[in-house]
Amino acid sequence: MYNGNIMRQLWIKTIIICCAFFVLFGCQEPQKPVNTIKTPEANASAPNTLPPVIEFEETELDFGLVGPGTSCEKEIKFKNTGKGILKINEIILCCGVMASTDKEQYEPNETGILKIEFQAPGAIGTFERQPIVYTNDPVNPQITINIFCDVVQKVVWEPEKIKLLLNEENAACPDLTIKCIDGQEFAITGIRATGNCVTADYNPTIKKTEHVLDLKVDMEKLPEQMYGEISVKMNHPEGNIATIFFDVVPKYTLSPKPLYFHRMKANEPKKETIKIINNYKDDIEIESTSSKEKCVKLIEYKKNGFDYELEVEMTLPPAAEDAIKFVDIFYINLTNGEQLAVTCTGYYE
Repeated sequence: MYNGNIMRQLWIKTIIICCAFFVLFGCQEPQKPVNTIKTPEANASAPNTLPPVIEFEETELDFGLVGPGTSCEKEIKFKNTGKGILKINEIILCCGVMASTDKEQYEPNETGILKIEFQAPGAIGTFERQPIVYTNDPVNPQITINIFCDVVQKVVWEPEKIKLLLNEENAACPDLTIKCIDGQEFAITGIRATGNCVTADYNPTIKKTEHVLDLKVDMEKLPEQMYGEISVKMNHPEGNIATIFFDVVPKYTLSPKPLYFHRMKANEPKKETIKIINNYKDDIEIESTSSKEKCVKLIEYKKNGFDYELEVEMTLPPAAEDAIKFVDIFYINLTNGEQLAVTCTGYYE
């Protein structure tokens, strides 16, 4: 009986303690967790935490028809339509293109300008360039700008190539006509030729749409400059230089030049043929022949009209250590005092 009373008292105390615990803690309102993710409203004061968005008005620039070497400029507008600060990290350029923005950072809804400077090539044709703009826009981190142009001659000239003759007055050089095709007047500002063998008179103060230059050839300098170019400078906004190539017809053409002897053995001669083409049909004769190393000699020759055909023979000396070839120069002396030289190369077997 005594034990039963004790057990009942223990149960009553346990129930009272549990009820008290429930009253103190179980009935309270649950505590709300702390929100560590900022809402857009809370984050509006720190726009750097939100992404920027870059939008270009256009990403293709067509400069149209431009003259060779012409410098062109255009601007493209873009806008930061995002909620974060837009940063221009880098602009990768390409041949003939310079690009820059008015600044490096742009606030939300701010407009910027991309300036494109394009230097057209000197060659004629259609060209495309693609500079790339790198930004911190997470969706479009790089934007490619496509640039197009057709390079055409705004200034043309005739002739474009000149063949000069050593036996003609003024080397039979024709007049040079330079004119524009866009109606813009221009002046000739300079002329230069390879070896200073061609000149012309001009007035840099006279502007017109077409110029005719009387080219004058220095017949003494010409034989020293058998080919080259004539450069005429002008101040046309889309064509500042005309280049005319020239070559001089030589008195004689040697074929072949140089002369090669293949699969040769030392002290065993081998024959080849040389042709002399007399381009000006002068009456000449062969007076003598010789060679620098005395390894090439004339066997016989025959005359065909004004031209010659020579049969020559080359004999190689014993090969030096590791030698694979031997070089000699064969001289042909003419009765008019001129000398022709042919490089002869023999390859050891």
